[in-house]
Amino acid sequence: MDRSKFIQASARIRVLEKDLLNQPIYDRLIESKDLNEALHILSDSVYQTGIHSLENDRDYEYVLKQELIKTFKDLYEISPDPRPVDLLSAQYYYHNLKVLAKESMIHQDLETSYVPLGLLDIKKAQELLDSHEGKVASKSLDRAMKIVGEAMDIYEEWSDPQDIDLYIDQAQIHGMQELVDEMDVDMFRDYLKAYIDFSNIGTFFRNKTKVMDLKFLQKVLYEGGEIPKKDYYAYLNTDLDSDNKMFTNKKIAKYVRRGLDVFDEKNSLSQLEDELDRYCMDLIKESKTMTYGPEVIFAYGLAKEMEIKNLRLILVAKANDIPSEDIKERLRDSYV
Repeated sequence: MDRSKFIQASARIRVLEKDLLNQPIYDRLIESKDLNEALHILSDSVYQTGIHSLENDRDYEYVLKQELIKTFKDLYEISPDPRPVDLLSAQYYYHNLKVLAKESMIHQDLETSYVPLGLLDIKKAQELLDSHEGKVASKSLDRAMKIVGEAMDIYEEWSDPQDIDLYIDQAQIHGMQELVDEMDVDMFRDYLKAYIDFSNIGTFFRNKTKVMDLKFLQKVLYEGGEIPKKDYYAYLNTDLDSDNKMFTNKKIAKYVRRGLDVFDEKNSLSQLEDELDRYCMDLIKESKTMTYGPEVIFAYGLAKEMEIKNLRLILVAKANDIPSEDIKERLRDSYV
């Protein structure tokens, strides 16, 4: 990947970074007395227009969703190469493929379940599925239709809706791996490895209390993480804890330890999910010292995603009178 192509784009991103929320703003939001006051504090930020348009404070999710959509729209316009943004938006792209498949399968309108960002033309994809057309003009749309078609074929054979998710999840990992291999950027490779490892760890412990066999694990775990998929097989019928040799000396070790320690205490994997975000935030902070490059684009997009997650956490808490200390425990670090 030619880094010099990102000189101008990186300069534009550095300007946008100045509008990211910093820790003092998060502190004010956390200490606000209620949802209304929190939204009032946010009205002095880039979220101003959306907040002022709200008729009901509890409709704040609309503001967050619109900001996320705008962020990805801006990134696709700014980036001279769409692939760093494609890597970030992969989770939404493949989520939409799942919705598309299930919508066609149950013959119901699931419009509100789509996340309208990324390169998938949802309307066109719906029309193609409904019309059963074989010829597709766009290579990207053709690939999407192929994945959805194969997922639905698997469902027709086994009649298990979970198979749709499993197949499309595997397609997502494969698609992300292709992007990372093409771009050959260390940060992107580390990001994907961590994404796979945390997904595998979460899947393993989520199903640990159920009846698991080797065939099931082979089906649901992904290849490509820092921890080989086969390493999990030895723990089908034995305990696996945060101090296990599987996790030590890995880049994600301390994050996994914190997540699994909370799992042992509370039987909840939410902390593990938060730790993936913390690892990613630490990873992208490396880009702050880079003058330009695809990492700058990627880091800003990920930082913005984390900001929106933090705001959702805070606003949900304020809407439900959750104590400030509980918010602080799960808040991700600020990028700025």
